[in-house]
Amino acid sequence: MKILEHGQTQEKTLLFLPCTAEPVWAFAATIALLSQKWHVFKVVYDGHQPEYPGDFTSVEQMVDEITAYLKERGVSRLDAAYGCSLGGACLTRMLALVIIEELTMYLSEADVKRIFDVIAGRFPKAAVFVETMNPMVVKRFKEKSIEGSHTKFTWGVKNGTALAALLPDFRLAAEHGLTEGMAVFVPIYKVLDKLTAVRNISNKIIVMEKR
Repeated sequence: MKILEHGQTQEKTLLFLPCTAEPVWAFAATIALLSQKWHVFKVVYDGHQPEYPGDFTSVEQMVDEITAYLKERGVSRLDAAYGCSLGGACLTRMLALVIIEELTMYLSEADVKRIFDVIAGRFPKAAVFVETMNPMVVKRFKEKSIEGSHTKFTWGVKNGTALAALLPDFRLAAEHGLTEGMAVFVPIYKVLDKLTAVRNISNKIIVMEKR
């Protein structure tokens, strides 16, 4: 496998995974245009170009090699990615986004850890956006919309750092309070989000990435 880089002076990064059985020249014009705005990492699969010898083995091996290449060059995130045919299969293998909304507060800590264990076992790479509730809110508040079902809040976590400590296969990538998002729709939340007490007890969207 070979990765050709174009537009190295550009700030934004793009991983380009072409379709199967196509030579490098088939995408030359496309890459030339993309590299005017993007730092393009174009993958050349084994067995697809005479000057880069090698036999194609598997999507899994390709993804491992691509990931290793990017890590070696200090690329920890991509701004965009394109994958078609074989490239699409590689991209699907590489990337997974899991969203867990309004669920963890009704589970136990063991349940939450089990969910993340399943994700870690299923995907080689994954980003998980998970909504969490502060333990103080779990103990002192009830959700009126589900009061009739006798369902209760059962679990909470203080912040992303505390959640990361429970999940050895994941690292904390980002953390956002819901007041931060609500400020877009209700201006008063811009003020509330500046209050430490409010920000601390607000539900959070925590972004965890598989190591």
